[in-house]
Amino acid sequence: MELNDRIRHLRKELLNLTLDQFGERIGLKKSALSHLENGNVNITDQTRRSICREFNVNEEWLLTGEGDVFLAKSVNDEIAAFVKELSTDNESFKAQLVTMLSRMSSDEWDLLEKMIRRLANLDEVAPVQQTDTAEAEAEYKKIHLENATKPAGMSSASNTTEGTDQTA
Repeated sequence: MELNDRIRHLRKELLNLTLDQFGERIGLKKSALSHLENGNVNITDQTRRSICREFNVNEEWLLTGEGDVFLAKSVNDEIAAFVKELSTDNESFKAQLVTMLSRMSSDEWDLLEKMIRRLANLDEVAPVQQTDTAEAEAEYKKIHLENATKPAGMSSASNTTEGTDQTA
């Protein structure tokens, strides 16, 4: 497979993008990308770097076909990509969930961790124990009752004071 074939394979088969979608992300018009994929023009260094950067493509694979197609992402890279995705639609469920998580107190994080660890250890066929649910609900209510008794604006469940927007 030649370089132009790898670009077409990457775009169509691996990323499932149109010429317009792929081209927009790397700064090429549809016609220029089509010429590139058909082998009518050679790839520039800038376009090659843009493809690798934008789609996390292994440059060695792009040039030679050797190695893995995609580079492994670090945890920080994955988080940055997720945040970038969230910033495009702050009304999505994902954005609302992350917003809610960002406002949780340390007690609520501890409770969430405890519940997730408990769920992760359950057998797939084990019935849900009613006492586990009741215990978690009681702990959740306790946390919120403690927060409700604190003076206004001092809730440990929020990093902002009530009625004041602290975003930059």
